[in-house]
Amino acid sequence: MLGKWLQKQGDFPKVLFAGENGAIAGSGMAEKRRDLFFHAQDFFPFDRKTALWEKFPSSVTFSPKYSHEGELEKKNHPFSLPERIVHSPAFPKYERILQELLSDGVQKAVFARQTTFTYKKNLDPYVYLNHFAGKGKLFFYQVDPETTFLGSTPESLFERDGNRITTAAIAGTRPLGCGKELLQSLKDLAEFGFVQNEIAKTLSQFCDALDFEKKPGLLQTPNLEHLYTIFRGRLKTIDDQALISALHPTPATCGVPKEKVLRRLYESESFDRGWYAAPIGFSTKKRAHFFVAIRSALIVRNQLHLFAGSGIVSNSKSNDEWNELNNKIKLWTM
Repeated sequence: MLGKWLQKQGDFPKVLFAGENGAIAGSGMAEKRRDLFFHAQDFFPFDRKTALWEKFPSSVTFSPKYSHEGELEKKNHPFSLPERIVHSPAFPKYERILQELLSDGVQKAVFARQTTFTYKKNLDPYVYLNHFAGKGKLFFYQVDPETTFLGSTPESLFERDGNRITTAAIAGTRPLGCGKELLQSLKDLAEFGFVQNEIAKTLSQFCDALDFEKKPGLLQTPNLEHLYTIFRGRLKTIDDQALISALHPTPATCGVPKEKVLRRLYESESFDRGWYAAPIGFSTKKRAHFFVAIRSALIVRNQLHLFAGSGIVSNSKSNDEWNELNNKIKLWTM
């Protein structure tokens, strides 16, 4: 089984990606680039402000020394409650910054929060890996025995099979079972429209054929529902790095207008996003899959640093956005 294989490897980093079309893992860094390579990077193209991500490079592209494909072990593991919970920013500051963003003339900004869970004992990242297996798109990047970045994301930056590309516009969030409310929400539909239009505009430059439904459907995750539309296209040429640069960051993780919002978020958020919401994935000549690293956590010994963001538009309410962040991190307490 793939998780056990990865856990037994002696070389770091240990990396794994799993989606609907199978799972692939690797360990160590090969001296030369091979057909298979892994890539990850920071969300922001600016200097980091803290030491939280010090063990992770701002950008890395490498082939693994050893690689293996297979199935992931699935094992539900009810998580214990943490001893301590700290939000950064806390709600009063979050509310103030949200209002500042709304008054700054941006159409949409995805303002994020870091929540740190502290436990009595060091955490085992493979427990989380097995728990999330089969419940979404998984990414796992372990730099040493005490430090791992992982997540169970609903969102791909893109998936490529030959010259065929697939991605999705995702926006809006409600608890599971409340999807009908999403489909009737003008605020969420407007937010979705920003994401959909930007992806269509960007992909049209790379594709000689592109299809998508303009009217969104619903995407269900283990505890949430989102507005969702799939894009399918035929690429003119294959250049995964160019696609990453063009598609990241999407309006689903940044905002509109992109360049202005990117700088404002960097200045406003009180923590380092690091690899949160950034591209992470693998590529070969035949296929590639790059994930948007949301629904993610950074494990450092006995602490679980959780990251979540919500789309702020003109009629956003701070209490609703704060509750959306709480709903998104419930994945790590289920």
